[in-house]
Amino acid sequence: MNTIREGIIAGVLGAAVTAVGYAAKQNRKIDKMVSNTLFGFGIHILSLERSIFSKIEMNFSLSSYSSIKK
Repeated sequence: MNTIREGIIAGVLGAAVTAVGYAAKQNRKIDKMVSNTLFGFGIHILSLERSIFSKIEMNFSLSSYSSIKK
């Protein structure tokens, strides 16, 4: 259950940082390097979230298989 919460937190945080980075890209007053860094870091967090959920699915499928095998 904790891993699901960790995945949701990472997903929400990644989406928020990506949205801030995208909004900063639209604003001409903010340095382009800063906005690109925020946007890229948000995408990076979202990719971490994806890897967390794939581990959850793998653990779930392995535990389901072992319970069926018995």
